[in-house]
Amino acid sequence: MENFTCSILKLWNDKSLLVVLFLLGCNTSENKKPEHQLYSKLRTEIDLIFDTKGFKRNINYEPISLQFGGKSILYLGQDIEKLDSAFIFSRDANGANAYKLDVVTDYFSTDKQLSIELKEGTINGIFYFSADQIDHQIFTVSGSWVIDVFELTEEVQQEIYNEIITKLFPVLEGKLKIIENWKYEIDRQDYIEYFEIKAPQEGRSHWWYLTYGIEFKP
Repeated sequence: MENFTCSILKLWNDKSLLVVLFLLGCNTSENKKPEHQLYSKLRTEIDLIFDTKGFKRNINYEPISLQFGGKSILYLGQDIEKLDSAFIFSRDANGANAYKLDVVTDYFSTDKQLSIELKEGTINGIFYFSADQIDHQIFTVSGSWVIDVFELTEEVQQEIYNEIITKLFPVLEGKLKIIENWKYEIDRQDYIEYFEIKAPQEGRSHWWYLTYGIEFKP
């Protein structure tokens, strides 16, 4: 009789344990649902932005033309955590995606290596890029360089040309011209790089600008 009672108690305890484990499993599954739903929602929103821009997260994109420390500053699709540790950048609170902070983060850089001191003037650069909040992939880039000189003589033009192709865009050697409305494109395998020189606006500034951007191919 004693053995029978012990068997009943053991069976009851085993069943109770199974019930407890089952309930714990249910609770764990229920707790994971909101997390999974949040990830799915975030991924959907990111993919929508990627589609709008034309960025494909599974493509191995070529490095962009802009140089930093003697090499390409980054490649599209790169994880921001793998950028050159010497490259200084900050979050851009006023970026195009400022209202989507939980989905995309905008960044900008005025790192000193992006600017150039001329004999009589400066070229001051600012570089923008954005990355998603899941894989931290960089999916858009652009830049602008203010060319601040007192007078754009032929000698100054040559100095500007030499400095830009040496320190920023070697790819523009033989192509860059510091003249109004100069434009140039580089046709990459999966995207196009755009360059443009903008002349000073009469009555508004005496600065010239070099602008840079990319556009993904369909």
